[in-house]
Amino acid sequence: MRRAALASLAVLAMVAVGCGGDDDEGGDAAGGGSGETLTVWNNEFQPDRMAATQEILDEFTEKTGIKTKQVAVPEDQLPTLMTNAAAANELPDVVLATPTAQSQQYAAEEIFDSEAAQAVIDKLGADTFSQKAIDLISRDGVATGVPSDGWGQLLIYRKDLFDKAGLEAPQTLEDVQAAAEQLNGDGLAGITLATAAGDGFTAETFEHVALAEGCQMVNDAGDVTFDSPECVEALRWYGDIASNYSVKGAQDVDSTRGTSFDFSLAAYQAAMDGLGVALGRHALVAPDLKAGRLVVPFDFKMSSDAAYYLVYPPEAIRRRKIKAFRDWIVSLADVKQEQPRAA
Repeated sequence: MRRAALASLAVLAMVAVGCGGDDDEGGDAAGGGSGETLTVWNNEFQPDRMAATQEILDEFTEKTGIKTKQVAVPEDQLPTLMTNAAAANELPDVVLATPTAQSQQYAAEEIFDSEAAQAVIDKLGADTFSQKAIDLISRDGVATGVPSDGWGQLLIYRKDLFDKAGLEAPQTLEDVQAAAEQLNGDGLAGITLATAAGDGFTAETFEHVALAEGCQMVNDAGDVTFDSPECVEALRWYGDIASNYSVKGAQDVDSTRGTSFDFSLAAYQAAMDGLGVALGRHALVAPDLKAGRLVVPFDFKMSSDAAYYLVYPPEAIRRRKIKAFRDWIVSLADVKQEQPRAA
């Protein structure tokens, strides 16, 4: 269970030498502060979460007179940005929602101020935190950051599709795989799950599968046991279901939360089935509009720079059948076609 907590715990960290703040000249008489500005990096970079955090920062400014500058930092970009900021001596003052592993790393590199974090915990009272959370973020008995929040991964399924297919609510990984296999096809992926390499969301998703298989990546003695039969089976299950029943390509926290289609006709069909609204090219949806299978919800059209092109080698136009086909398709499109130059 230790690894599950590790994947689901975030910390607030104070940087050892905060060089990112911009000091304004003079003080803020209205707020009573010194005119300092704290630069705050936030790994919770989604707009709604940034807005919620900004409300908290605004309350801080109102009480202290110290301004804040919140910067969105996607989790997968944090290592690169932190390395660059440290090299340029432009580190932020505070980093929010830092994964525990990175908090430990940056404390070891003396980028994060462990003493400042421990002072916050001592002032608030260690008994106000989960002891397991403190254990996870501590290094040599000193906190590398302040535990701030935790979360869990949820398996969400379409009840209407399950009912239509006669499937019960999934209780085990075997149930999940059986449902994904049965629902997969006809433009619909049986499941979507994270597969983007190096992305924290992929690790978080897989770790819950690993726990379900009884996989402990590190034993109580601190030995790495990632090659245990349970972990090997978890990797096999995850790879199999992602390869055979999920959406192709690298999937991340954003793409797994939306419906996607491999081709536009599947999106149009989904709209006709009542699953939502689709954007479509008029030439492709015109028959469905005429037949009443689709309707235009409002009188608004957008032009696109994208186009289809008829391409062929320059010398091919010398062949009569190629020229005849070119002339025919151009006449259908009713556009002017620039004559290619012969080789």
